[in-house]
Amino acid sequence: MSAFNRNCVAIFMMLGCVSLPLRGWADPSETPEAPARAEEEVDRDVIIRSARLVVDTTTHTAQFEGDVIVRHGELVLKCDKLNADYNDQGHPTRLTAEGRVRLSRGELFATAESAIYRRANLGPKPTGTIELSGSPKVWRGAHTMSGRSVTIDLAKGRVEVEAPRGVLRVPEPARPSP
Repeated sequence: MSAFNRNCVAIFMMLGCVSLPLRGWADPSETPEAPARAEEEVDRDVIIRSARLVVDTTTHTAQFEGDVIVRHGELVLKCDKLNADYNDQGHPTRLTAEGRVRLSRGELFATAESAIYRRANLGPKPTGTIELSGSPKVWRGAHTMSGRSVTIDLAKGRVEVEAPRGVLRVPEPARPSP
């Protein structure tokens, strides 16, 4: 049995649900019997919750459906459906979100019909890119931008918008005091 299959079996056995629809993917920090873990180790985890989960250990994929919430450090992604691709060690490498996608990271917020999160490394901070499509919109404070597609580079804090349309608020100049 591969490391991926052993990890999947161990996770589902701990949750008490082997190949059955789950009510949610438990956050280990909220489970009373979860052992204490270092904060950095918890931040490294990609926590996914949903109403239903189907795992295919032969293709290293998982499908989450119904009120999906993904947390990775300060990154939060919500959607209707999520397909996850895993490596041989059972770590998610690509997440494809569909339906009412909502994303937040610090002061950055975004919405779209679909998103692809390509995870670059397994460190504690989210890295890689998130590609938004289907009427994507991104905003930070009063600044808003939409376009044909939006790509967010998490490591560089860079946002690239194809065919941009939006509003960049320019602060009013300070008025001289009388």
